[in-house]
Amino acid sequence: MKIKFTQSYQVKAVDGAFYAEGSVHDFRDDAARHYLVRGVAVAVAVAEKPKAPSAAPVPVVETTSEPEPEEVRPRRGRPRKPTWLTDERDVD
Repeated sequence: MKIKFTQSYQVKAVDGAFYAEGSVHDFRDDAARHYLVRGVAVAVAVAEKPKAPSAAPVPVVETTSEPEPEEVRPRRGRPRKPTWLTDERDVD
C-alpha cells in the first residue's frame, strides 16, 4: 500500500529509519496501517493505467468441437431395488 507522510517521522527501532514530510513509500498493508493509525501518513490512491486501444477488433472464432462431457459421479447411498421385484401387480 502506498502512503504519503504528512509529517517527518523517525522510527523508534534500533535501525531508526527516517521518513521526510511529503515522501511517498510503498509498504506492506500491516506496516502502512501502523503509520496511518499514528496519524503521520495518509493513503495514496493508486491510479490504474488506462488500457491502450486495440488496433483492430479481435475476430470471434466459432468452434465446431463438441462440448466436453460432464463429469459422471458415482451414486451415493444404498443401491435401489430392481422394479420387477417390487411390482406386485403381476403376482397371482
